[in-house]
Amino acid sequence: MNRFSGLLRKISDGLDLPQPDKSRILLEIASDLDDMYRFFREKGLGEEEAASRAEERLDLSNEALLELVEIHESGMRKLLGRISEQARTRWERVLLAMAVIVVAAYTGRQVFSVDLYQRAGRFVWPILLFALAALVIAIWQIYKLYIKKDHDIRTLGVGLPWLIAPGAASILTGLIGMFYEFHRSIRMAAEGAGGSPVFFVECALRCSAMMMVGLVTAIAIGIVWFILMNKVRSIEMAEAAWLID
Repeated sequence: MNRFSGLLRKISDGLDLPQPDKSRILLEIASDLDDMYRFFREKGLGEEEAASRAEERLDLSNEALLELVEIHESGMRKLLGRISEQARTRWERVLLAMAVIVVAAYTGRQVFSVDLYQRAGRFVWPILLFALAALVIAIWQIYKLYIKKDHDIRTLGVGLPWLIAPGAASILTGLIGMFYEFHRSIRMAAEGAGGSPVFFVECALRCSAMMMVGLVTAIAIGIVWFILMNKVRSIEMAEAAWLID
């Protein structure tokens, strides 16, 4: 049992927030309490007195808890808060399954086809670099969460938001490449270097290939991010439950 279980349980009862926000706040408060406890222990105070002084320093009033709730609860969070945790989890799984099905249905074997990347042209290389960056981040997070099992609240989930950046960059690069290829084809047609139906079909294939590579990369990164974030959330909730037991 944590030495601050009573105070944390009281704070938990006063926090009108959905999970995992409540667990995350409790873990942050518990971390602050532990820091203050160690500070007072280093000052020479006994265990009970150090714990008491730490609680006095962080004895949150009802007004302070309400302000804390307002800070962490946006309009979207209020809407989600009306949905039960079980329902949210069920919908998240449905959305994840739909994303996987969409990727499989619309890409299929083409994702592993060399022809797709050849059609995508020069803009495929930045997208592949973004995918490589996301892979490195994902491997590091998997190592921390599943192998090393580093569940320190101060570092838990640190770096995960960086997974979103390569995904967004992949879509943006695909869009830029698509518009570039479209503009290039229009200019060539105006100069008389193209204009036949076959020419425009080839242009459409190149544009769609670039967009497909960007979208598939972003969706794959999003699925990995979703799985890792759910792992972080489950760890936070388990740690918070242990603190108030």
